[in-house]
Formats: sequence, structure tokens, C-alpha cells
Amino acid sequence: MREELSNTARACAYLEVAINEFQESGSVEHFLEALRHLAQAGDGMADIARKTGVSRESLYRTLSRHGNPQFKTVLGAIGALGMRVQISPAERRPS
Repeated sequence: MREELSNTARACAYLEVAINEFQESGSVEHFLEALRHLAQAGDGMADIARKTGVSRESLYRTLSRHGNPQFKTVLGAIGALGMRVQISPAERRPS
């Protein structure tokens, strides 16, 4: 899995699936787990923590299944992974 996630396109797809699951379920645990997997597969937690401006230990706690990260930390981690968040209109569901 680590090798697959080191591929930028696959890493983006993996995180996008995790975000979609979060939006559908409202459960943040899988999203945080996916973000942690990506951090571990890439340059490592210490490097991501440094780029994000938090300690490695804090980043591990933040990205745990029971973490409660600030939006700034999530965006920082995504940016440190070489990705960015992009907003698009939601699909309308038939009523």
C-alpha cells in the first residue's frame, strides 16, 4: 500500500474517496486515517509535521481515528503532501 500511495495520482484518488465517504457518513475517522496513511507513505510524519508547523507527536494524535484536528492543520497536512483542496458544486439529488 505504501508504494501505491507514493504515486501522486493514486494518493489524490485515495484521499478523494476518503473525503467523499466523510461527506456521506459524517464520520471523520476514515478521512483522518487516510490522511495519516498518506503522510506515512510519503516523506514521513516528521517531515509533514515540520511543514505543517506542529510536532510529530501532535500530528500522530491529530490524525488518529479519534483526532479532532483544526481545519488549518488538515489543510497544512494536505498541502505538505503536495495536494490542495478544490471546491466544486455538489450534485443535485432528485427530490
